Formats: sequence, C-alpha cells, structure tokens
Amino acid sequence: VHHHVNGVPSASDQKEKKDDMILPDEQLNAMQPLFKAYFGMKDALSKDDLKEAKNNGILIVKILNKMNLDINGGHEKHWKLFRSDVLKQMEHIEHGSDFESVRDIFWSVSKSFIHYAEMTHSFKGTVYVQYCPMADDNKGASWLSTDSSIKNPYFGSAMLECGEIVNKLDRQ
Repeated sequence: VHHHVNGVPSASDQKEKKDDMILPDEQLNAMQPLFKAYFGMKDALSKDDLKEAKNNGILIVKILNKMNLDINGGHEKHWKLFRSDVLKQMEHIEHGSDFESVRDIFWSVSKSFIHYAEMTHSFKGTVYVQYCPMADDNKGASWLSTDSSIKNPYFGSAMLECGEIVNKLDRQ
C-alpha cells in the first residue's frame, strides 16, 4: 500500500524502494575485490605512495573489465552506470605521472564509489564517507574509508588528518 502526501511517497515507501536497491548477498562477495582495490588506492595516496596508488587504480580497471555481476532489475541499471563511469574516470590512470593527476582521478572515482555504496550497500561491515573542505582547490572532496580515523588521500602527509566523517554506512 502506497501512502502519498501531496504526491510525495511516504517514508515507508521510500524505505521499501531503498531496500530494493541493496545489493543481494550473492553479489556482495563479487564486489569485495573492487572495494579492496579502491581502499588500497586511498591508503596509498594517504601515504604518498604514487606507484601503489596507480597499481590499485589499474587493478580497479582490470577487475571491472573482468567483472560480470549477474544482477537484474534496478541493480543492473545502477551497476552498468557505475561500471562505465569508473572505467571512463580511470581511463588515464596508467599515465598518471604525478600525485596531482592521480589524486584528480581518485577524486572522480570516489564520487562514483560513494554514490554506488550509498545506494546499494555493496560493501561488508561499516564504511565511512569522509570529507576534506580544503581538497579540490578549497571546494571540498569526499572519499570512502573502512577506518573512522581520518587519513586524507588528497593531501597525504602534508595534511594527513584534515577532514571529518560526514556519513557512516552500515550494511544491515
């Protein structure tokens, strides 16, 4: 039963719709190598390790190119969009010759990972959305982390603890 007030779905309708988007357990395991590579890229950038950051970025591309999630319904549309966005954003990761270019790629990819994680809960455990107001020329930028402590991938050792948690995602 849908209850609308002034054409707006009720909170219970919105929850039903949101729950429909949570990635089923059988596909959850397939997503873990992808998130592991993303977190590896984040950790490497926070430690100022350009080579490891690039290697994890290249790994994200390899995983996405091989991955074929057997999903349907609303999941399929979001998965295909996420996959194509990340592949496009990672297009030049192999040629990233400095921290600025690799961090710019990570910034773009993080937006896609955050959106997909918030929508589908395609991770295990708890994931934090963290935010640094000074990143991206003081416009601010976010990233995902499995750790509640801030380890800033946009500034590395220069400003390692700059940032805050803006959202906590738990897979129910």
